[in-house]
Amino acid sequence: MSPRIREQRGRRHCLPSCSNEGASTMDTTLLPPFNPTPTTPQVLGTYQLEGPCSLKGGGLEVPLNLLLTFDIHPSIHQPFGVLSIPVSVSCLASSHTFNPQPSHLSILGPVGCSETGEAGRSPLAIVQLSFQPREEGLTEVLPILHSSSGSLKGRAMGAFLDKPKTEKHNSHGEGNGLRYGLSSMQGWRVEMEDAHTAVLGLPAPGMSDWSFFAVYDGHAGSRVANYCSKHLLEHIISASLGTRGTQGSQAGSDSSTSEPPAPVPPTVEAVKAGIRTGFLRIDEHMRSFSDLRNGMDRSGSTAVGILLSPDHFFFINCGDSRAVLYRNSHVCFSTLDHKPCNPRERERIQNAGGSVMIQRVNGSLAVSRALGDYDYKCVDGKGPTEQLVSPEPEVFEMVRAPEQDQFVILACDGIWDVMSNEELCDFVKSRLEVSDDLERVCNEVVDTCLHKGSRDNMSVVLVCLPSAPKVSEEAVRKDAELNKYLESRVEEMLSRPGEEGFPDLGEASLANAVLLKQYTTV
Repeated sequence: MSPRIREQRGRRHCLPSCSNEGASTMDTTLLPPFNPTPTTPQVLGTYQLEGPCSLKGGGLEVPLNLLLTFDIHPSIHQPFGVLSIPVSVSCLASSHTFNPQPSHLSILGPVGCSETGEAGRSPLAIVQLSFQPREEGLTEVLPILHSSSGSLKGRAMGAFLDKPKTEKHNSHGEGNGLRYGLSSMQGWRVEMEDAHTAVLGLPAPGMSDWSFFAVYDGHAGSRVANYCSKHLLEHIISASLGTRGTQGSQAGSDSSTSEPPAPVPPTVEAVKAGIRTGFLRIDEHMRSFSDLRNGMDRSGSTAVGILLSPDHFFFINCGDSRAVLYRNSHVCFSTLDHKPCNPRERERIQNAGGSVMIQRVNGSLAVSRALGDYDYKCVDGKGPTEQLVSPEPEVFEMVRAPEQDQFVILACDGIWDVMSNEELCDFVKSRLEVSDDLERVCNEVVDTCLHKGSRDNMSVVLVCLPSAPKVSEEAVRKDAELNKYLESRVEEMLSRPGEEGFPDLGEASLANAVLLKQYTTV
């Protein structure tokens, strides 16, 4: 496979010379080309990478285990590294067999590294790997990025099981004038990397009538997500309280006769500053953990949350999980996803010496802000909020409207990937009119997203406010009628000769109804 070079917008692209016209290729924004020098001989040699991936195309997605063995050597004619890659693929899906030939492989993008000591770049970047297996219509594009240690270290993220794990973790509670329910499910992922926090009444003076909820979407492991779910709140509280006065502390007060001064809750500005400081502190604190410091654990996590005082909402977001507020039967507010392709995020990444390729930080990480992910936070001369990946949250403060606010939803991208803000809120509203069991409603959200095609871990927290929808007798009646109709249709279809494989209704719900309509409409 001999690469050829073309110039495009001032950057060099290494394009494959591939005899198979069926193989797919894709142009993308690339790193600057690598110029091999005697100071970087460690990137030359033979490397291996083995890990799970998935084969997509033709409406199918098949999990594979991919073994790459390749050599990096300096090009005689061009000042950048060239790959020579024989590949063997073992298929994990029992119903499919793929035998891609080495001649079907194509490499897109520069292969190389930054100069020794230059932070924020990787020594080797296989920007995209594309191959065409013998079965027509299926093509895989696999992005890989590796750390700056000089040896190839893969982070195998996003591996899938052969069938989803549908057991759910649930919790619920009530207090401070609100109710909450939550549900989380591993789904198709090999590991459960999500975590959550739900606290009614904060353990701090003057904050017993405050509440805090959050969802953490981990990646490359659950270490960071789990730690943050247990300790982020204490960092936020500590930073928000700081040093402050108390009511009744005016000069001249008689402490021998007066009641102990009442604690004063933090001001709005103190809370907003405290949230930001709390995120930066916990991120710096976790960096000292031995497994995160030495690279044994390379995990990271998004975080989305809401801090509720009696008068205000504080929406908190770091990453691509999302929070929405439903007010007056409309989506009133939504946090903004932190994606590398966003102009503000891209500018920071480029200023730190990185790039955005295939909508990922350096072609690898799909979020531009996160806790952990210390491989992306080592650019010398840059502060913590100026790194390739920033731990700084965005904080949005809103005044509460008790007569209008209905509910808040916090969820990871496994939910939002398959449902829009409006779709999810409308679904939740319709289910709250049928049941006041918030765990059940959250379970129906997760089940619906699974059947709509979500392949990720899924976590959702539903916080119902005083004006949340109430159970309606009319809605309950219509739901029962729909379930009865669907049961009769399924029984009818199962009674036909040769008809089998339709799902057992079990406890029918609107989520089941939607799916069964899809099954029974031929």
